[in-house]
Amino acid sequence: MSRNQIGVIGYGNIASKIVDLLLRENIQPVVVVRNPDKAQALEDDYSPAQLGSDIRPIFTTKYEALDRVDSVIVTASVALDVISATKNRNSFIEYNTPVLCEVASKLAENISPDTLIVTMTNPVEGMVYILKHAGGFESRNVIGVGTAVEAARYETLISKALGIAREQVVSTVIGGHNEHDSVFLPKCTKIGQLPLLHFKLSEEELLELENRARTLGMNIFKKSNQSASITPAALAVNLAIAHLSNDTKRVVNCTMEVPLAFVNDMLGDDAIESDEPTVTLGVLALLNSQGAEPQKIPLSRIDTRNLSKAVQNIIKQQEMVRNWSIL
Repeated sequence: MSRNQIGVIGYGNIASKIVDLLLRENIQPVVVVRNPDKAQALEDDYSPAQLGSDIRPIFTTKYEALDRVDSVIVTASVALDVISATKNRNSFIEYNTPVLCEVASKLAENISPDTLIVTMTNPVEGMVYILKHAGGFESRNVIGVGTAVEAARYETLISKALGIAREQVVSTVIGGHNEHDSVFLPKCTKIGQLPLLHFKLSEEELLELENRARTLGMNIFKKSNQSASITPAALAVNLAIAHLSNDTKRVVNCTMEVPLAFVNDMLGDDAIESDEPTVTLGVLALLNSQGAEPQKIPLSRIDTRNLSKAVQNIIKQQEMVRNWSIL
């Protein structure tokens, strides 16, 4: 293969931004589009020269074209008018579970078992669960953007509040990718070499920043009738590119399936009793060509309480996913 290739499943607003970002990185996008006429139109019309690239994306309806990709970014979802009628991310389960079941089976037939799958389809915890189980992939090779979005928004809000360069802020958010289950960890947030708690933000100010970060996505959706696209697209590309590294590992926020025992080790007295052997949630992980490796984080008492509630909600979501799936 003369150049790196990254697959994209589905083509809408977010996927179009992903394609442009990949071209800027000199990576060839291989885009699987369901509608043959749309795939042909995109193939004929797309002009990457405007981005200063000589690489042309591949637009196709055939999953077989993904046989040489390093990573696959899944953006496939039901139509926007269906999503617009829903109230929250969990209500997408009924509609997006059958879509992702089909995607998982097609990917299982056409990609290498070592290919990294990154999904952006909501609810992301349930969709990672579907892709992993319906496709028979290893947990380390199926991740979601998930709480990486809340972390990125949190970092932006902190940089604005303190008047500090955005690239200096690095945060950790675990739990669920929604308005209720994302768990922000100020003690794990750094600004340069300094902890966030070094700066004079009151507890009330920190809570306000967290609430704004966790609700921003649904506010955008309600006001514009479109999902947020720029930040999630950039994060998905960053995760996919991290998989290209053979040796060096990146520390990332992502959503993946982990053993419930792994989570209970962090929860301590707030450990959860459940028949579920695993749970899919936002974690901090090390990521390279070998896949994602979740990392245990020391948590405060309030962190464990919040994470315990989030995990219980996600376990219920997993049960809902199974009701709408082929599993």
